Amino acid sequence: MKAVIFDKDGVLHDSTVHVQNAVKKFMVSYKVDHTEEEAREFIGKSFHQFLDYVNDRYDLDIKFEDMSRKVREYTIEGMGNSGANEGVLDLINELLDNGIKIAIASSNRKEFIMEDLGLIGLEGKFPVIVSCDDVEKHKPEPDVFLVAAEKLDVIPSDCVVIEDALAGVEAAKKAGMKVIALVTKFHKKEDFDADLVVDSLKDVNLERISKL
Repeated sequence: MKAVIFDKDGVLHDSTVHVQNAVKKFMVSYKVDHTEEEAREFIGKSFHQFLDYVNDRYDLDIKFEDMSRKVREYTIEGMGNSGANEGVLDLINELLDNGIKIAIASSNRKEFIMEDLGLIGLEGKFPVIVSCDDVEKHKPEPDVFLVAAEKLDVIPSDCVVIEDALAGVEAAKKAGMKVIALVTKFHKKEDFDADLVVDSLKDVNLERISKL
């Protein structure tokens, strides 16, 4: 194992619930009740995928930029001063101290990723950041992880991914990478087909990752 690739939302910080609340609030303005089932279906996927769905499902013509900016505004309001998830900084520092390469591969937009890293105290930690802006096919397709591996100059089989979404786990598996699934309120342990499933990143260290 030569590299660890992190998802952002839900893994580095507990933002997923705020994003989902923001999406629900945004959809109310179009008189659409964004259901819990729809929320679960699109966790880990990009705004592009969700927008294609709602425009088709509800016969709307929402523009990507309009939705992206408004949902972002509502998400920031909900997040407040929340920081990184427990165990994240310790794990990142252990990996870097031992020469393990790290990257972010996220379905979020690059500018929002950069802003969030500053808000949660992780700015400058990740030399490689791949977003939905960098690929045409999004999770559960493997492209974002394959691009991250290429930028790290590491073959996919030498990468371990940390994800909290079913779409992300599927994408990492398609990329030929080992996967650690982080359980959140949106999924149960048994939902994941991962190499390791944990309740907290406090339970993850270099020794456990190396044994995968």
